[in-house]
Amino acid sequence: MLVEWLSYSQLMPAASLVISHGGHGTVARALGAGTPVLVCPIIGDMSETAMRVDWAGAGLSLPWRLCRPAPLRWAARRLLHEPSFAAKAGEIAAWGKENDGAARGADLVERLALRRLAAA
Repeated sequence: MLVEWLSYSQLMPAASLVISHGGHGTVARALGAGTPVLVCPIIGDMSETAMRVDWAGAGLSLPWRLCRPAPLRWAARRLLHEPSFAAKAGEIAAWGKENDGAARGADLVERLALRRLAAA
């Protein structure tokens, strides 16, 4: 089936694996849903994201130069058959549900602003 658009919030929780170039939004949504990620970084910070996903145990990084059918198949099968990847992605999702990043960021900015006002 081919569709023009899919909602990440609906798709990611239903997926067993997300294969991505490593854009922050896609990786964050996948891990936020508890879905492991296979990252094939292309440029820029995508390589950093790929390495962090791999380091965290929530997925694998496959260098762009290796993005051919056989290496992709091997990596995808590994991610789908080794439960530790889904378990780690699930841990990350659970942590994210308990720790609101936006609220924490706003709190830190407010504290900094109040300190600066008090010092002035």
